Amino acid sequence: MRALTILVLLALVGCSHSPRYVPPRGRGEGSLVVYDPGIARRLEEIYGEDLRFAKEVTPEDWKRRGIGHFLELFVLPIRNQL
Repeated sequence: MRALTILVLLALVGCSHSPRYVPPRGRGEGSLVVYDPGIARRLEEIYGEDLRFAKEVTPEDWKRRGIGHFLELFVLPIRNQL
């Protein structure tokens, strides 16, 4: 899911690559745009809460991910279905 707020007035929430709905001509994607300061403000609060638990992943961290890197190779053929 992707979300965006603009000037804490407008909220855009979208989902791409939805596994529940795949139309015949491609991936299921959808977006919702809401002009509501209350919803936009709440999304901003959620971003702030998420950032408290976020951890920066440096290029060095990414290179040291160990067995996870090996396991990613098995997921490559089905990555569009995830």
